[in-house]
Amino acid sequence: MADSDRPASPTPEEREKLDKEAKQKEDEEQSKLPYKWSQTIGDLDITASIPGNMKGRDLDVKITKTTLKAGIKGQEPIIDVGHFIQSWKPEYTTPLTK
Repeated sequence: MADSDRPASPTPEEREKLDKEAKQKEDEEQSKLPYKWSQTIGDLDITASIPGNMKGRDLDVKITKTTLKAGIKGQEPIIDVGHFIQSWKPEYTTPLTK
């Protein structure tokens, strides 16, 4: 592909605007969830509100390599992403060649 076929890189002002729009969209999506999720390269934080009278034994939490599920026993999970992790397949599956 020739250089002239590639779209121009956004200016710093355009990048700032795009970043602000992406952050706003993420905040709107997060506000609809029953939990809060944030992550960095080394940490993952998930926060959910549960009633103050609950004890650890009242919770159902499972974290494995392919599952993240948490909630109150006997109720629908607050978060259950095991089905996503187990079904995720990378788009690019052809081996790279030299």
